[in-house]
Amino acid sequence: DIPTDGPVAAQRSRIDECLVSALSANSDPFAYLVETYGRALKEGGEYGGYVQKVSVAFAAMVLLQPAQFYAKPPKPGEAAQRLMQSVKDDGSSPISLPRGFLAALLDKMQSLKLPGYSERGPVDTFFLSPNGSVVAALMEELLKTSLADVYLPILGAFVALAGHKPFTAAAARSPLLAITGKTHNAKTVEMNTLLGPVFRLSCLPEVSVNMVTGEVSPVRGAVAEAFFADGLRRRGDIAHTVETVRASLRQMQLTLTQSVKLLLKDKDAQEKVFNWFSVVLEANEIRSKEVYQYHDHLAARSSSNGFLMNVLAVLIGLCAPFIDPDDPKKLHAKIDSTFLLSTHRFDMSKETKVVASDDEVARWIDPRNQARIQQYRQAQAAAEAARNAGKPAEAPSASEANEEGEVE
Repeated sequence: DIPTDGPVAAQRSRIDECLVSALSANSDPFAYLVETYGRALKEGGEYGGYVQKVSVAFAAMVLLQPAQFYAKPPKPGEAAQRLMQSVKDDGSSPISLPRGFLAALLDKMQSLKLPGYSERGPVDTFFLSPNGSVVAALMEELLKTSLADVYLPILGAFVALAGHKPFTAAAARSPLLAITGKTHNAKTVEMNTLLGPVFRLSCLPEVSVNMVTGEVSPVRGAVAEAFFADGLRRRGDIAHTVETVRASLRQMQLTLTQSVKLLLKDKDAQEKVFNWFSVVLEANEIRSKEVYQYHDHLAARSSSNGFLMNVLAVLIGLCAPFIDPDDPKKLHAKIDSTFLLSTHRFDMSKETKVVASDDEVARWIDPRNQARIQQYRQAQAAAEAARNAGKPAEAPSASEANEEGEVE
């Protein structure tokens, strides 16, 4: 029993002693602390607030240094796995995190300085290490999940984490998001990055590639097995099943878009997320041709169909507010018209369906006005430098563009 007589300041030491005594006698300290936090949340008031604060502080230590609290310390990674199950909260875990617990836990962990953890705080290691972390456990579960499974709690766990600043700040520093085209190819960007396994969920059939022999074989996906049984023959049944799968896919893609938007709220993570998309597109350049032949050797060099479909769906969702001419915020006015000429994110200079070739540009530009041409190019360079520095860029004016690019 926690004492509640008199001012909180006078009882803090007694409250701390009560919790320490209870933890030493409890076989599951973390579960006890979560339960205590929940009771204090319902109780409210000054005492309830202090008990919540102390419960979170002890819970952080239980997760980060379990050997001090358990008679039989859990194996490496088990604490992170357990927290992931609690965040997921699909009924498989006996512990459901009360409102505000996860945010308070992240804030507390971020403020701790413990041996064996990152100098920036334990959040980087405990939540975002490539091995034995909360995200590693989440990625492992996602790789075993299909659209035919109960997937929303797993995606919900990722959204819950992405909604907290300490997590997004740590994500920006994580090697799971800081990738380049040299460190990751079309397959590894899908399997071994922070966002890759999240975007893999789909209803499309895939192929299996033997990485030793290069042999490719079709795979009847879990969605086909679950929804399209061999006995499904009636047109009405098939149409209903197709609509069910489409609705599930739309819901999943909306959740993906929500999680990406949450990550984009952090300035440092924003750059890493956009870079992740550019690496995905560059790694799958083979798929950008007007006609993509589904040959075995090409499938082994690109990401899965479902992964790429989700990537494009999320990018379209992010662009939607900017391409609506009737939007009251007039976001379309913020579109940088020189984006297609920039190579800062990825190079589209060879994409002649969108960008003119160098020879075509040379035929259009009036070579007599060299001063104006040089002025326009300097304005382009200044705009590119401003974007790289994270400052709002002023695009070259329409008059400059017209005077440089007038057709003879």
